[in-house]
Amino acid sequence: MTDALSQPRTAEESAPAQDTLSEAKRQLLDRWLSGAARPQAIVHQEDPGPVPATGAQRRMWVHGQLHPGTAAYNIGQAVRLTGPLDEAALRAALTELLARHDSLRTTFADSDGTLHQTVADRLELPLLVADSGGDRAGEAEWISGLDTAPFDLAHGPLVRFGLLRHDDGEHVLMIVVHHAVADGLSLGVLLRELYALYEAFGAGLPNPLPAPGVSYRDYARWRAEHEAGPEYAEHLAAWREVLGDEPPRLDLPTDRPRPAVPGSLAVSHRFTVAPDVWTTVRGLARQHEATPYMAAVAALTALLHRYTGQQGITVGSVVHGRERPELDQAVGCFADTLVLRTEVEPATSFGALLDRVRGTCHDAYARQEVSLDAIASELRWDRSTSAGPLPQVLAVMQTPPQGAEIAGLRAEPVEQEVDSARFDLVLNCWESDGTLHGAVTGNADLYDAETVARTAAHLVRLLESVASGGEDVSVAALEIVPDEEKELLLRWGHPVEGDDPLVDRDLAALIREAALRDPDAVAVECGAAVLTYGGLEARAEALADRLRQQGVGPETLVGVLLERSVDLVVALLAVLKAQGAFVPLEVSWPAARVRDIAGNCGLRLVVGEGDADRLLAGTDIRVLRPDAPAGDEDATEVTSETPVRAAATDMERIAYVIHTSGSTGTPKGVMIRQQAICNRMIWQIGKLGLRTDDAVLHKAPLGFDISINELFLPLVAGARLVVAEPGDDGDVDRLLATVERHGVTFLYIVASMLDVLLERADAAERIRSLRHLWCGGEALTGDLYERFRQASGARMYHGYGPAETTIGVSCRVFEPGEQARRISIGRPNPNARLYVLDPALRPVPVGVRGELHVGGLPLARGYLNDPARTAEYFIGDPYADVPGGRMYRTGDLARFRADGEIEFLGRLDDQVKIRGFRVEPGEVAAVLARHPQVRQSSVLARAAAGGGHELIGYCALVAGADEDGPEPDGEALRGWLGGLLPAHAVPRTVLVLPELPLTTAGKVDRKALMALPLPTAGAGGGYTAPAVGTQDEIARIWAEVLDAEKVGAHDNFFDLGGHSLLVIRVQTLIEQRLGRKVPLLALFGNATVARLAAYLESGDGDGAAGETAPAEAETRARARAMRGREALTLRRSRRAGPDRTPPGGPVPGSLPGSAPAADGGPARPDEEAAR
Repeated sequence: MTDALSQPRTAEESAPAQDTLSEAKRQLLDRWLSGAARPQAIVHQEDPGPVPATGAQRRMWVHGQLHPGTAAYNIGQAVRLTGPLDEAALRAALTELLARHDSLRTTFADSDGTLHQTVADRLELPLLVADSGGDRAGEAEWISGLDTAPFDLAHGPLVRFGLLRHDDGEHVLMIVVHHAVADGLSLGVLLRELYALYEAFGAGLPNPLPAPGVSYRDYARWRAEHEAGPEYAEHLAAWREVLGDEPPRLDLPTDRPRPAVPGSLAVSHRFTVAPDVWTTVRGLARQHEATPYMAAVAALTALLHRYTGQQGITVGSVVHGRERPELDQAVGCFADTLVLRTEVEPATSFGALLDRVRGTCHDAYARQEVSLDAIASELRWDRSTSAGPLPQVLAVMQTPPQGAEIAGLRAEPVEQEVDSARFDLVLNCWESDGTLHGAVTGNADLYDAETVARTAAHLVRLLESVASGGEDVSVAALEIVPDEEKELLLRWGHPVEGDDPLVDRDLAALIREAALRDPDAVAVECGAAVLTYGGLEARAEALADRLRQQGVGPETLVGVLLERSVDLVVALLAVLKAQGAFVPLEVSWPAARVRDIAGNCGLRLVVGEGDADRLLAGTDIRVLRPDAPAGDEDATEVTSETPVRAAATDMERIAYVIHTSGSTGTPKGVMIRQQAICNRMIWQIGKLGLRTDDAVLHKAPLGFDISINELFLPLVAGARLVVAEPGDDGDVDRLLATVERHGVTFLYIVASMLDVLLERADAAERIRSLRHLWCGGEALTGDLYERFRQASGARMYHGYGPAETTIGVSCRVFEPGEQARRISIGRPNPNARLYVLDPALRPVPVGVRGELHVGGLPLARGYLNDPARTAEYFIGDPYADVPGGRMYRTGDLARFRADGEIEFLGRLDDQVKIRGFRVEPGEVAAVLARHPQVRQSSVLARAAAGGGHELIGYCALVAGADEDGPEPDGEALRGWLGGLLPAHAVPRTVLVLPELPLTTAGKVDRKALMALPLPTAGAGGGYTAPAVGTQDEIARIWAEVLDAEKVGAHDNFFDLGGHSLLVIRVQTLIEQRLGRKVPLLALFGNATVARLAAYLESGDGDGAAGETAPAEAETRARARAMRGREALTLRRSRRAGPDRTPPGGPVPGSLPGSAPAADGGPARPDEEAAR
């Protein structure tokens, strides 16, 4: 419960002067003073009939239907009783509580789509008594067992009591209620009345308490009338203006994606702020006329801004909902959650943030009578199971429960663990001993215990930074990473195996060493052409002499414009032997691009043939033929005495200049140093264990930097280089034939090409020679890895590295047989440094996304002839091992996982927001690729006509896959995706193409896809009339419930404004009109008319053919429930010891729906009230 509403205020925190009130608060005060805002009093009615449930009760009913056996809405309090206990008086007092409060005898029933609450005349005392047997070790398990046993909302009872006897005469009393019939303050009422009744009955006196004034059913009737009034409508409209149309969703850094059917297990961690820090922060809050709670919310808001980068930060706040004095001593579900949305920018000072939070709180309190359910319905928030809670984060500040002396007994509250979580994150804090204590609780579906502990540490560090920086410190300048975590992150940014020694021979010298070891070994194969190492050395040296005669020397740039061939390999090596730097050019490029790059490099000489003459026509660039003089092919003898032009080794010399496409479309020339490429070659040979009998395939376009790796890696190792003939790289059959014919053992391939390759039925047979497969250039998905694993037992390497960092700087190795669903890019390679930093170049916390920066030896010298761009992207490294170190800003999003590996998250500008959700189009494409008839897929974000973004899917189908059914069209694929993805992630349309266009590097050509026209409405992307029969009946029901003019076959229920509460109505109407009972989970999982009709027509509850998402979701839900039960049982057994059960045995009907937390705050009721 927030201190602004439930915690006694100090004198300086009492009602602020009217001139400090917000406009909304001032208007409300004026209306109250004039009498206009005083609602009609709540009166008691003796009508025993059913009463419609409130919005909060309906929400809990829906949750219970979707999650049978859940304990997420349980509220419990344990009290230790020290002294002689009169059990008879206790039983009598508990029985009287049941008789006094209708809520405790309430159950719920659905009648014609309307949920009603019914009160029983009497209720047998639900008291469970257990004996500890003298061993207190099982006390916590006993408390947790009572607290986590589920309630049956339909049959009740919705309250239970427990009494645990200890041998020394001490007892523990436990009270557990379902939130649908009580809230946190209700527990306080019950305990106070229990103490008074116990004292009276123990002394033989009658009930001393006055009869309750009003019941919860009276409140429910009054609230229904009040919600129909004009003032309520005004406040609801004000909420719409404040929150806008976008759902207030935060992109929280979680350990796992949100499951389709979330569980309610919790993990928790407690913290304490240093007294001097909290005293300073509290004083700062007082200066800004803010309460301690507002200071805590401001700190949490700042932390969430730093986590997400979002400027509209939403935090939930609990209000007790007892504005009417007649409700003070009532028992029921009055509490609700307010949405506190605060705008914060990086430059916002903490003092200004405090002012904003104070204003946000005041405005929200003035409109607190509008329920969260009403706001969600009005704004059409997606509250389906896969969407998660809104708000996602809750902030609670409460007064710790106090003990009491009653009739010779001392009653003290027992600290309890938080067993369940209905929010993603909860900050529960309290003040005692002159400082702030708290607990951060996370949903265990999303967070590990270590992550929750780090979150608590980040909050404490932020408060320390506020205390030291004062009110003027900006949110961006606040420190949130403790020193220990910062040291860990920087350590993770270093290679596990340490750095390699610096190589002191250049690339040409390394290849010569290989040639000297075995000059007769085959160096290069291309089709029928074969060249030995001795022949390669001789031909390259001869061409190098001709280059020197043309003036080529150290760092002279020489273009190489040749098709893949033996001549290409000779030309590249010759340039290196002449100490020049080669510039890769491609014969497939347009002449304009070739000339632009040649001009930017200032080329005067290009090694090429007829294509070079054509592409460079009209320039003054000389074309030098690579043809060897007659007889050179036979010059295979090479020895250490073979003449070679001596030259001083300068490892900082440029080896080559590779061009990448910039965001502006202008190619950027990246200058790669000899030191960087040579160290990479030596490291990778060792990593692979590359042998002289290995064969490495070169098939990448020369303008793609991985081609350099393909070409030189085998030559430095003394292995065999297999050069794919022109055209082989674009034809999977020819590529596989090359691999098979030449016995290729090492293959580098981008993910999209691997996907295409694995579609071949004979792929496994034809790649059986592979020992190593290196996947890079594009992010590898878990699904693609699993498909590869099914086809090959080769070792897989997932590498990462921009061209500016010499091909690659990190690598994750997947051993044969290893299973991996979450793919990372591993840890840094030797001599590389990887940092995930915020805009101020500080390490971001573990699990939080930031920009990936690369430092160390692999860095390029910079961009050729572009000092401004070089200075922009190659910046000083504040964490370098030596002074003057540099690092490269990659523009890529990444995060450190808890295991120290780095997870690639895409480009900074790739992610988009759709209906309040942050979406990575690549992730949607990966799901589309899982369709059995899809072999290529891509998903792009486009600007939507009405503002914001929309997703467009593109795919190519498997040819002739008749066993998987007829070829699906775009709408069928959308429906299929709807069974696997939340509605916001389903593309607006899916275009089925014969082939996805690829760039010369083998990647999907995004620009070409964006240029394709989209289908117009009525051509596959608009309204589709429901088919006669089941589809038409469902569409009519939806139109009635949603008040829509018409509903199409592929319209999504939630897109049309549906929400979880309306699903109950749909469920009832389907049963009435179609005679079918449909589980709520199936309604959520089949969210379009067509899919729901297919589900019903299947007759077996499995949904449409091939669309098993609801069944899978139910399976996952059951699996999570079992894991939760197993975790709780394991934890109890560990505490109880071997062969020991909790005292009193298992709770009757117990099916724990949540696992225990690591630690928790001293009191949970007010946190649970928010649910």
